[in-house]
Amino acid sequence: MRRTASGLTVDLIAKNSAADLRRREADIAIRNFRPDQPELIARKIKDVAARLYVSEVYLERFGRPLTAETIVEADFISLWSPDTYLAGLLEAALPIDRSNLTILADSHLVHWELLKAGLGIGMVPEFLGDNTPGIVRALEDIAPAFPFPIWLTTHRELNTSRRVRMVFDFLAEELGGI
Repeated sequence: MRRTASGLTVDLIAKNSAADLRRREADIAIRNFRPDQPELIARKIKDVAARLYVSEVYLERFGRPLTAETIVEADFISLWSPDTYLAGLLEAALPIDRSNLTILADSHLVHWELLKAGLGIGMVPEFLGDNTPGIVRALEDIAPAFPFPIWLTTHRELNTSRRVRMVFDFLAEELGGI
């Protein structure tokens, strides 16, 4: 994008909380939910499948294969609020409870680094987990894929800005290919 628009400056803000686009905290947001404010416009890019993954380091330290019977003792790295995360795991009929959520990370990046460091089981997109050496799917036979939508969102007025439109379209194309 910088090669085709050399004068463009992009401020990348990586955080899990949703920026308030109405208050101009950002021009464009990549989100996992559709906005419900009428002054925002959004384009659904795609659904991404996420799964439970674990590092080979954790499996060595845990000392046994992960099964429906053994995960009652396993450590899970929670992302977002522990209650929401646990509800999703329980909906998948995993026999765990709040005591299994031993680490809470409110950042996707921190969550990913904790998983890679071997501190527990975490949920990440397939395109990331499947392509990282030393990371393997956990409980694949019993845990389903968890669908997550990717939405691009911007303020309706900013959609008429040539620069914002160019970045929005670029992100839509690039994110559509992951």
